[in-house]
Amino acid sequence: MPKTPDPAELLRDAKSVLFIDWPHQDVPGSVIRTGRTVYGHEPHGFGVHAIVDETDDERARRFPVTGGGYLTMTTIDPPESVDLVCTFRPPDEQPEIARNAIAMGAKSFWIHPGEGSSDEARTVCDEAGVAFVDGVDIREVGYL
Repeated sequence: MPKTPDPAELLRDAKSVLFIDWPHQDVPGSVIRTGRTVYGHEPHGFGVHAIVDETDDERARRFPVTGGGYLTMTTIDPPESVDLVCTFRPPDEQPEIARNAIAMGAKSFWIHPGEGSSDEARTVCDEAGVAFVDGVDIREVGYL
């Protein structure tokens, strides 16, 4: 059985985080506020998230975040690599997301609470030596 990873350490060591869906804009927003590069993936492609002080007409999608400002995403080409992938997708989608995370060089795969956890995704991560976290809100790891 693999050692249980320390979620705070995994986030502390990550310089970039890719979110594959999230339950609330404060989830990626809280990670942005730690200084990490935060990417997002939506059906239309990849983007880099930022928090801006004011909205403008050029940004079609913007979400207010706790602490002020608005979460935005600017479309980009897929990042070459990421350190941590966090998902809020159903268990049947998680194995493929885990495989894609591994292909992008992720060292950690995180399932945000509110979705079940896929045993297959855990196995995929364990076999690749990628830390697997579930049931832990990334905003509450003690480091943020």
